[in-house]
Amino acid sequence: MSYRHIPRALCGAALLLVWAACAVQAVELIDVSVAPLYVGKDVIVEGKITAAERDANVVRLQMGPAGRGLTVALVIPLLNDFPTSPETYYAGKIIRAAGLVRSYRGKPELAVRSAQDVSIVGEPPDAAAGVAAKKDAAVLRQQVQDLENRVNELERNKDATPQP
Repeated sequence: MSYRHIPRALCGAALLLVWAACAVQAVELIDVSVAPLYVGKDVIVEGKITAAERDANVVRLQMGPAGRGLTVALVIPLLNDFPTSPETYYAGKIIRAAGLVRSYRGKPELAVRSAQDVSIVGEPPDAAAGVAAKKDAAVLRQQVQDLENRVNELERNKDATPQP
């Protein structure tokens, strides 16, 4: 039995693997504003959902300003792993989505193929936290004012008290 053909077979298999790895295109993370340049290509985008709407069985999530941003299209019957009411669930959140950029009615749209291609990567700062911080600041200002009044009162009492 001859083993001389094994090194050639291994080299051939290794070359095939290297070629296959090079043939797979890397999916690029792009800015929403340049999405029109990537029509026909698979990309990843990340941004805040500024608007969301349901049009029959398609939910469209708007990233960036209307007219200059990108719409992320979720086809609900094909992708039933999405949360209930995705137009409400994703609204206002920062998401990362992967898919094919296409032109829909003259505007760039990212066609999502799977529910796993959309993930929440952040939440915008909580508006309630801002209100709570303002209330905390107001309480602290009042406490400082009360302390200043008490110090002034003690200083007046000190001056009015006869010294032995």
